[in-house]
Amino acid sequence: MALPILCAGVLLAADFALRILARRGKPERTFWGGRIRLERLENPGMAGGALKDHPFLARALPGCALAAVLILCRGELLRGRGLGCWGAVLLCAGGLGNVLERLARGRVTDYIRFPKLPGRRLQRLVWNLADLMLLAGALLLAADSLSG
Repeated sequence: MALPILCAGVLLAADFALRILARRGKPERTFWGGRIRLERLENPGMAGGALKDHPFLARALPGCALAAVLILCRGELLRGRGLGCWGAVLLCAGGLGNVLERLARGRVTDYIRFPKLPGRRLQRLVWNLADLMLLAGALLLAADSLSG
């Protein structure tokens, strides 16, 4: 289990570094033929700005959700192998990254947009690396549960 935790730690460190760079006001940039756009969005709410008018709930609910994920994924984390372990580690690390920033700053810095995704709603979403770790972790856990 050391390798998944090490990888998640490196990704979390990269996420925090990218958040700092995004807050320094670097100009917006596009990469990979316009498929990735770096732009800054300060999100005082949760996913998509939900609960932005309720700061206490926006801080408390993600922490409670992370605690629930840790409890639910305990078996995968203790087993320490396979897709389930990777998924659980990524899910927990991504949640931890967002929860820590929300507790420290009261909001989360998002900085990655994918303007060429299908659908206008998906094109407007702005993510951070922790969000992508949450998504990848959930997909890996789902794939693991479907395969076994």
